[in-house]
Amino acid sequence: MLGFMYYLQLLGYVIVRQGMDQAMFLTKHYAVPVAWRRITIDYHNRLNKPAQQLYKEFVEWTKEEYLRA
Repeated sequence: MLGFMYYLQLLGYVIVRQGMDQAMFLTKHYAVPVAWRRITIDYHNRLNKPAQQLYKEFVEWTKEEYLRA
């Protein structure tokens, strides 16, 4: 059971990671809302530590992007 929970957590991390990577590649104006939505959904679905950490990093990244723009 513990292994299964760990697997789900890892899967969640991979999904968020992919969402972030896609966001970096796509254009700023399109990518941010899409990735933001994906990460927010993931964040609310399973409040695991990797997702929370990536969520915080993504918030920082978007702030920096918009300040630079």
